[in-house]
Amino acid sequence: MNAFHADFDWNQGRAFLAVGQHGSLSAASRVLGVAQPTVGRQVAALEVALGITLFDRVGKSLVLTREGAEVLEHFRAMGVAADQVTLAASGQAQAIAGLVTITASDVMSAYVLPPVLARLRQQYPQIRLSVVATNDLRDLRRREADIAIRHVRPEHPDLVARRVREVP
Repeated sequence: MNAFHADFDWNQGRAFLAVGQHGSLSAASRVLGVAQPTVGRQVAALEVALGITLFDRVGKSLVLTREGAEVLEHFRAMGVAADQVTLAASGQAQAIAGLVTITASDVMSAYVLPPVLARLRQQYPQIRLSVVATNDLRDLRRREADIAIRHVRPEHPDLVARRVREVP
């Protein structure tokens, strides 16, 4: 394996991590918000940089090689560290302004949140709100949302949870 140089491109690592976690170039491209050929080029460039084959191409599928599976665990750790840097940096902001993404169930988003968010907008006009109405749970640690209104207690110990009210 080639030496891992300081000029390593984290975008290549992110592409590999996304493909490894989501199973395909197309799924990874959707998650990363880049074109599928870009993800493919980034993974290929990482294979060249590391001097190993990360995936076997089996028909239209990508299957992690033994080496790829081993390296994927290290990239997962790097991804968690990168997420922690982003969270730490975003926590340093002092102004109450900017985009806040809230995720909640379809029913909560349609019937409960609108009046609450209207009052919030009046109180803090520099906040831009984005509501993701979905019954799927979004990952707050990966910044898929800033606030999650859930009907279940989060499992990760770093997340702060507060019961707002009981809903029958």
